[in-house]
Amino acid sequence: MQLEFAWYPSGCVRSVVRAYYEMVAPTVAESTAQSDYIHRARWLEDEFGGMTPAAAVTYATLESAARRARSVLDDPTIVRRIQFWKRAVDYGRMREVVPEGPPVRVPPWLDKKCRPSGDYYTLEQYREFRLALPPGRFRDCEDLSFWSGMHTIDVFGTKRWMLEPDYQWPDSDRRGRWWRRNSKSGTRRRRPTKITPCWVPMEPELRELALEWLSRRESPEACITGRVWNLKRACDSAAARAGLPHVRANLGMRSSHANLLLARDYSQSYVQIVLGHVGPVHAEVIDGAVRARTVSPTVLTANYMRQSPDILRPR
Repeated sequence: MQLEFAWYPSGCVRSVVRAYYEMVAPTVAESTAQSDYIHRARWLEDEFGGMTPAAAVTYATLESAARRARSVLDDPTIVRRIQFWKRAVDYGRMREVVPEGPPVRVPPWLDKKCRPSGDYYTLEQYREFRLALPPGRFRDCEDLSFWSGMHTIDVFGTKRWMLEPDYQWPDSDRRGRWWRRNSKSGTRRRRPTKITPCWVPMEPELRELALEWLSRRESPEACITGRVWNLKRACDSAAARAGLPHVRANLGMRSSHANLLLARDYSQSYVQIVLGHVGPVHAEVIDGAVRARTVSPTVLTANYMRQSPDILRPR
């Protein structure tokens, strides 16, 4: 998908957003540029008007748009869209197409809403949450997300050949592997790929699910779930029915998987590999258990590896 712009004055909203988008798109993951940034640019144009001079978008205009959006968007989403506008305006001022003026500010009642949360489910909580999800693609999507820890975009793109539940790890009773990717960090245009996909061991629960999914007669290139619309709404409703706190369908499930692995006595290096934050690795059998090994692990405890009560009770 590409942004398509007709000719507009250089200082109008649409031209300012377009210039910033074209400047920043090559520096971020392609999935981010073609999804998140596209939605932000179009939202700004719809809210402010494409022909509106950028200098005419005041704080009052921003606050009014933010209040209207709260009925359909989460606060963090609104904050990111306003921050996108702030960077676009700053870039326009650097290019001298937007006159100097007051800095673009996020409404203070939204500021604290954008801080990363520490949400995750323990295994027991997830089992309750899962039962409250509608059977079918919603449940399959969250199962794959919880038991793999992948970003949602990679969950949607998981194909049948990427799951091998019958694979036998050498010199071990452990069976099953899956193709780990991280498109959010690894696919960048004009830059070398940072994250190389690799095979990693399946948890026993994921193996059982994979056997069920693969029993359906479909092409190896068919996706397990494909894109699932209204996922957040379904997850929020399921959490409410189960009497559980809200957990984000993407980062919340990644945090849940990280804490689950740590609770099962996997090393931090192993967890970092499964989350897709290091390069190519290989599996070794150590004391009868499969372990993925890496030379230089990345420290990610501030992002996903938060303490969980289950960590004190390794499985």
